[in-house]
Amino acid sequence: MPILLYHHISDDFDSSNAISIISPRDFRLHMTAIKTQYTPISLRDYVDFVKCRDGSKTIPTNPIIITFDDGYSSNYEVAFPILKELENPGDYFCSNQYSRGYKGKRKGELFTLHMGAGKRDAGQRSH
Repeated sequence: MPILLYHHISDDFDSSNAISIISPRDFRLHMTAIKTQYTPISLRDYVDFVKCRDGSKTIPTNPIIITFDDGYSSNYEVAFPILKELENPGDYFCSNQYSRGYKGKRKGELFTLHMGAGKRDAGQRSH
């Protein structure tokens, strides 16, 4: 199961932080390209499939999971509109260690935004 991990989406990066930042333009290119070869699914869909014992849960051919780590505000402000437009689900992991006012971070939680269905699966978990 391929799982993509993104951190921060911004045009403000240089060689010292380029490993964890992608520009909005490149992120859009990634998400568009993914749809040509893969079917994005949520982590919840994958977990439900793995846990299913009776074969009633299935996943599509060539699934891929798109994740975001650390809860940067750009995950919601930049990535979410792109994911929603392309109907790609994204799983967001927000670290509790940053929930006490660290600029650009969201309160510690794990949540999935299901773009097409408008659902939100949230729960406090640490990773």
